[in-house]
Amino acid sequence: MPVFPSRYFQVHSAKEILTDLTLAHRFMHHQLAEEEKALEPVLIWHNEADRGYTSAKVSTWDRAGLFSKIAGSFTASGINI
Repeated sequence: MPVFPSRYFQVHSAKEILTDLTLAHRFMHHQLAEEEKALEPVLIWHNEADRGYTSAKVSTWDRAGLFSKIAGSFTASGINI
């Protein structure tokens, strides 16, 4: 199964693709080399202070209710989403 859908490469820059591939690689490394972290998500934060926001990218296994769990975790931490 591909990591990214084919349309992904049409709308993202080479820099964004490299960042996302690195994130996916880090997550898969946990699966193969660090069993104790196999279920632990991998995160990348990028602060856009001049634009007034921070983006967060999460790599983990897909499952029902995943987005609501992520959003709830951000809310519980006091992050404005």
